[in-house]
Amino acid sequence: GFKYENADIYFYGKNFSESSLVIVTDKDKKRIEHCLDFSAFSYAPRTAPGDEDFVYQSVNWAIIENEILYISHGHNTYAYSSYGLNAYISAIDLHEYKILWTSEPLTCNSNFELIDSSIICGYGFTDESDYLYVLNKQNGRRNATYHLSSGPGYIIRKNKRLFVRTYNKNYEFSLE
Repeated sequence: GFKYENADIYFYGKNFSESSLVIVTDKDKKRIEHCLDFSAFSYAPRTAPGDEDFVYQSVNWAIIENEILYISHGHNTYAYSSYGLNAYISAIDLHEYKILWTSEPLTCNSNFELIDSSIICGYGFTDESDYLYVLNKQNGRRNATYHLSSGPGYIIRKNKRLFVRTYNKNYEFSLE
């Protein structure tokens, strides 16, 4: 789960790598505010023959801002296993439980940060290209792309700095 200022978000599933239920509680954990089932996101429309056991697309990270749930979902193997239909961020209106937008595939298999009108996220995997993206928070479109030496593992904002930890290198960006 993830603890935030006004709510906590929990992922549930068969195991840690196959989460499909998202539970949002109030900050005191006394009341369930939202319960969402993402099992419809679990598999891409196509899977490479023989890779069916590796492409379960779990929910991976979530942040709520202004009653919008921003959530990443994808599998933990090569993009070719799902014909590149993997690693998305979606924005969901928590009043109407309506998907507002879903990003392009291969956008996010790391955590992400909401910064002003942007979402900072990243994608990368062994033998695949590795990137840091700046998405438009209103529509999920990529506003900027930065090539990384390897896939981002952690993206953390601290004050006016953005720290990105990849498999073998640390990056630091100014947010001014």
